[in-house]
Amino acid sequence: MAHKFSLTSAPLLLEPRRSHMFDFAPIQQRVRRALQSAGAEPWLVAYDANGIQELVTASSRPLAMFGASATIAAFDRAASARDGCIFAGGGRGIEIVASRNAAEARAIELVGCFREQTVGGVMAAAVVPYDLRAPADSLRWLRQKLDIEKHQASSPDGALPTDKRDQCADCRMFRAVHPSERKDAPDERVCERCRAMVRAGRDASTVGKEPIQSLLALSPSRRVAAVSTDGNNVGDFFASLTSLEQMAAASEVIHEVFRDAHRDACSALRHDKVSLATGGDDIRIFLAAEDLLQYAGAVVRALERQLDQLARLGAPFSRDEASRLARLGVGIGAVVSDAHFPASRLMAYAHALERSAKRLCRSDSARSAFDFAILRAGDASFGAVERRSDDDGRPFPMDAESWENRRHLAEALAAIPGAQRGILAESRTMDPIEFANLLRYQVARSKPWQGFYHAAGVDWQEPDAVVRERPRQALLDLVRLLASNKNNDMDQGS
Repeated sequence: MAHKFSLTSAPLLLEPRRSHMFDFAPIQQRVRRALQSAGAEPWLVAYDANGIQELVTASSRPLAMFGASATIAAFDRAASARDGCIFAGGGRGIEIVASRNAAEARAIELVGCFREQTVGGVMAAAVVPYDLRAPADSLRWLRQKLDIEKHQASSPDGALPTDKRDQCADCRMFRAVHPSERKDAPDERVCERCRAMVRAGRDASTVGKEPIQSLLALSPSRRVAAVSTDGNNVGDFFASLTSLEQMAAASEVIHEVFRDAHRDACSALRHDKVSLATGGDDIRIFLAAEDLLQYAGAVVRALERQLDQLARLGAPFSRDEASRLARLGVGIGAVVSDAHFPASRLMAYAHALERSAKRLCRSDSARSAFDFAILRAGDASFGAVERRSDDDGRPFPMDAESWENRRHLAEALAAIPGAQRGILAESRTMDPIEFANLLRYQVARSKPWQGFYHAAGVDWQEPDAVVRERPRQALLDLVRLLASNKNNDMDQGS
């Protein structure tokens, strides 16, 4: 997969809205000044933080996640202020300097500063000469070298615990060496990094009070959703660009579009959320399970609407490049849980579901897609995206018509009492003929069941259609996420 160089903002905070009439002149001027100051034999430096989401979600405490995001944002701001910066954000970027020695020294400095500021975080950096006559070849070489450096990067710093009693109460990864500063758990002990990230969160807070102490506080039902969103084919698009000006301009475009779409989707949420440090076309957020469907639909609509406008971009992009950028979509993965699982594991599972959604888009079956899972206490299939039945129904395409139709079907299914929906689980254990007869009998005597088939455009009096078009597991799980579902069956199986 092509490495994605992109400008980002972390964490995603509300900012004044800007019209997407992009003015690339300042970007082009900045890149040209950097090239001029680098002289006749310039070198490129590229860097990228390893495992940035694992770093941000190492502690499940929202204040620590906010602090980690703020720390990465401060690192980005310092990198952006340098004269040779082409772009920087989300713990990644490209710079241009005047010599090999300067490039190697800057790479060492970047790795060291990131490790110091994040208390052990890992960054990879690569350097290559920049051939002014063949910039595309130089950028391709830079991507390849950075991929190699990421694979060879060292492990995170931190003293490991000698036993379970010695573990950090927040991340469970490193040795606890400081008393916890949690008001609700003063007797716990935490590691150096978790304490530093909590303090960074307090220092960066602009609301005059600490954020919520637990992800569980996001939701009235104490169910949270970890959501991972990523652009489709954005890496390939960046890999096709042939100049530093294009790289910087595309990074600015992607940053603004994804930031604004995320902000628009969040503006309609009814409950609190925790946005994480992200990179370019990546969005990571924890929110109330009750808000998941609203957020997923809204962020896709906002992203596709804003991406469509990019077809009118001018220089430094060709018409074909602008058109390809305008056709991009997104994959969204989400996992719903009672949050007793570590935040890092929940987000990792959401990321796996995001990749599942993106596979649907690669086959041209959808521009954008959504995949999700609901975890229950003791769920043994945690993270097993591939264990579903062939007719499960996920991922979902997210074009407006398909999404609204699926929501409409879920609403119709939610009108059926949960005990009656439970009959569908019998298909896994009963004789097929016996199950078919039982389902037909239930439908024939139930107005809500008939209403579901009517909503699906199926004649409930047609025996084969009742069985063939019965609700599958994906739709049953979707019912559990509906804000209007009054059956309170989030924990019930199908």
